[in-house]
Amino acid sequence: TYCTTCHSFTPGTNSPLPGAPNLGKYSTEGPFNAEQKAAKAAAAPGSDDWMINWESHAPKVKPGIAMPSFAQADGGQLTPENITDIVAYLKSLK
Repeated sequence: TYCTTCHSFTPGTNSPLPGAPNLGKYSTEGPFNAEQKAAKAAAAPGSDDWMINWESHAPKVKPGIAMPSFAQADGGQLTPENITDIVAYLKSLK
């Protein structure tokens, strides 16, 4: 509901928001930029904490980014369980 406003999930299709990465093959192809790779490497092996942090409040992680804070704690619409579900979904996209 929220993600498709900006992101495409169909591989090879541009996202509605220019600059928003296509998430169709997220678990195998990224989008992982240098910052995300470093955050993932710093997280505990097998942990989803870095990705949950990003999905919860991306502007705190990368100020100026178009992606809003989704965590209810930051004024967003999603519960921690919603965010965990989104992370699991993204990890399933191959």
